[in-house]
Amino acid sequence: MVHINKYPKIIIAVMVMFFLSLLPSMMNQASAHATLEKTNPKQDGVVKQMPEEIELEFNEPVNSKYSNITLYNDEGKELGKVKPSTSGWAKTLTFSPDKVGKGTHTIKWQAISADGHEVGD
Repeated sequence: MVHINKYPKIIIAVMVMFFLSLLPSMMNQASAHATLEKTNPKQDGVVKQMPEEIELEFNEPVNSKYSNITLYNDEGKELGKVKPSTSGWAKTLTFSPDKVGKGTHTIKWQAISADGHEVGD
């Protein structure tokens, strides 16, 4: 009878150790969103005139079909959304904004990462 009581405890201990060993792999999957690594013009940068192209570079490919940037003027008024000229899945998205005039402008971006989650600023 003593041996019968030991086996359930051993089985439970093995199961707990197995599930604890899976924990790190589950945590890596949860943090697999794309992150913005580089922009052109530089983030928080100042340019004399609106560039012909705006580039966003990510650490992994994003779906350009569901990506865009939104331009705002210095009063926070939305000037419009711009779709990328890039197609398919790409690490770098290129945008060709229309003429927006002089002044301070803010750009907000959004994209869909490989894991299907929306990322953005």
